[in-house]
Amino acid sequence: YRDVPIQFLGEESLDENELAILDISAETLNVTVTGTRANVSRLRPGDITASVSLEEAAKGENQLRVNIRVPDNVEIEDKSLNKVTVTVENKVSKEIDILPQYEGVFSTDQEPITVELSRSKVTVTGAQSLVEQVDHASALVKEGEVTDRLKTIACKLEPVDKRGEMIERVKLSAGSVQVTAELGMAK
Repeated sequence: YRDVPIQFLGEESLDENELAILDISAETLNVTVTGTRANVSRLRPGDITASVSLEEAAKGENQLRVNIRVPDNVEIEDKSLNKVTVTVENKVSKEIDILPQYEGVFSTDQEPITVELSRSKVTVTGAQSLVEQVDHASALVKEGEVTDRLKTIACKLEPVDKRGEMIERVKLSAGSVQVTAELGMAK
């Protein structure tokens, strides 16, 4: 079975110690099972689970054992990895601006105008070196959402760096924002 997702359990214990995950060496693994043809053919993707406990993780690099569970009627013959490296850092937070980003092509004489945001700032939390990379939260307004009539659009927020690339493994204090916008005449 290929690409069995690894669940990371006990992230609360990191939170309690003001720690956060910076990096994980693998988030999936492959598992080979053995058993009768009937039992193996009856397996469903969710029947094989893999997990890693973060309870013992400390600041720095941690080699943590992957626990694999399979139904009683089959056995694990082989697995692509036994341990994963989880890198942990101090957890920090900072307040960042929310900037609307408009998708699509607009005519030369029209441009989207942001009239109002339901909130202008959001807090980003995570591993220190990841939070330091976050420049702002992007509120993506999909193509066709903005018209020449004033409209309020619910937009998903994503933490991004200065280049607009999304930063993974950080949390925002809000997942969305209401953007009120309309098409106006370009200056």
